[in-house]
Amino acid sequence: MSTKQPYLSSVSLSGYKSINGVSIKFVEGLNILIGKNAAGKSNFLTFLDKAINLNLDDIFHLNAKINFNNNSQLNKIDIKRGLRFNENKKDLSSFLNILINEETNLVSKEDVQEKKILPESVFIRHGIPPQYPFLNESVSFQIDSSNKLFVALPKIISNEQLPLFVRNMAFELSWKIVTIFFGKNSAKSISSLNQIVEDVFEYCKIVQKYLKNHTPISGFRLTEGFNISQKEDEFNVTNLIFEFEVDGLWYNYRDLSDGTKRLFHIISDVVSAKEYATKKHIFLIEEPELGIHPHQYFKLLKFLKQESRNFQIIITTHSPQSLNILENDELNRIVLVENKDNKTVLRHLTQEEQEKAIEYKKDNMYLSDYWLYSDLEN
Repeated sequence: MSTKQPYLSSVSLSGYKSINGVSIKFVEGLNILIGKNAAGKSNFLTFLDKAINLNLDDIFHLNAKINFNNNSQLNKIDIKRGLRFNENKKDLSSFLNILINEETNLVSKEDVQEKKILPESVFIRHGIPPQYPFLNESVSFQIDSSNKLFVALPKIISNEQLPLFVRNMAFELSWKIVTIFFGKNSAKSISSLNQIVEDVFEYCKIVQKYLKNHTPISGFRLTEGFNISQKEDEFNVTNLIFEFEVDGLWYNYRDLSDGTKRLFHIISDVVSAKEYATKKHIFLIEEPELGIHPHQYFKLLKFLKQESRNFQIIITTHSPQSLNILENDELNRIVLVENKDNKTVLRHLTQEEQEKAIEYKKDNMYLSDYWLYSDLEN
């Protein structure tokens, strides 16, 4: 496999819950972290996401070393956070040091983000996003063209807790509004604003073909109830929300099954990153199998493996079925997660374990069988 974007080649993490002295190597493309409940998979993925995106305000003592492979060039990032005495040696204050490629000059979080030194980590947690603009809540916004002001959409764009798909959609809307309403040849009218909304919806429809192939969703559209009104130089857009077609009937997002919601979340974010995002991405996906029928889950795994040609995807799982997506020469993509003495330990299969796994497959069995009938989970 060959990824077009940077990928994590190795990490060493200490300082978050059960994650202390954890070191592991990754490969480009798909990586599968598998282990029992309470092994620390979620802790590891959460810490990794925080470290990559430098969202470290709630971790007061940490040490992280992250190595990225970027077109055969290795970028090394050292992150340290802790407490130290001030000059008077009486007061303690916190510090955050970020060292790039072992250079002596320390840089700030703002420098790293502005220069886009690190890719953005997209963390898709288990469950359904509590906030999902355009899906479980309608979006409305106001444009004051005389004062060149509009609100609501920038809040969606800047909220990193929201799914990437809706952030990108809000960005597309904002960009077109700024260009058409506030540009040199501005065209301020209800019809031009309606055209913007329709154009952005076309932007979203690229996701539809993937949904048809990998989910029960055969179509989705903006509700016919959205409205655009004008009063002098003020425009109001209200009730932008999607509807979904399943088995020939149209449903609100809230009426879909949890498994279908989950499939939409994962697929729409991954496709959005590939087709429209201006940033570099690494995907961290927590337990994608939850709430999904085994047949649908295998379709999802095939999708993720295919898309991992474009960027690195790291998933955690309880499901041995996840391993069946791998070929004999891809066993280095498996990472075992264990808990030893209340600490999370990550490791790859040994050469002997890989050879045993291949022997299982020669007998018309699956990697999931090897996992279930070997002592790996013990």
